Amino acid sequence: MAAIVCAILQMLAPKEGTGRILRLMTAAFFICAMISPLLSLKDLSSLGLDFTAENAQNGALEQQMSSQLSEQMGPALESSAAEVLAPYHLSVKKVEAKVDTSADGSIYIDHITVTLDKQQTGSRITIQKLLEEKWGTAIEMTTEGDAQ
Repeated sequence: MAAIVCAILQMLAPKEGTGRILRLMTAAFFICAMISPLLSLKDLSSLGLDFTAENAQNGALEQQMSSQLSEQMGPALESSAAEVLAPYHLSVKKVEAKVDTSADGSIYIDHITVTLDKQQTGSRITIQKLLEEKWGTAIEMTTEGDAQ
């Protein structure tokens, strides 16, 4: 549509004087009309272009962030477990959490593994029930020295 309007204006414009300015203005308008849809593209992934280097870098960053979050969650969960189990004179050796950050930018705890001392093996089910109730998720229980 812009091309048709520009063509009609250029045919109607006089050859000299203001006609040159009008032709220059219509040419500039036509170029802007052609370029504006390209400039409005904010998401280049919609074009189907493959940005493998960027995707690889994003994957590495997500993996590093997940690793750091998992390392930070361990001590926090151990402290929470100690608080829950203290009234029952129970304890845990180690708590590990696997964190997922890839789903829609949110942070989710995928999996929690609780390692017990060999002395606490008899209370395994009690510890598991108390912690699952506190954290609201299923927990994998292991005993120190078990093959993982």
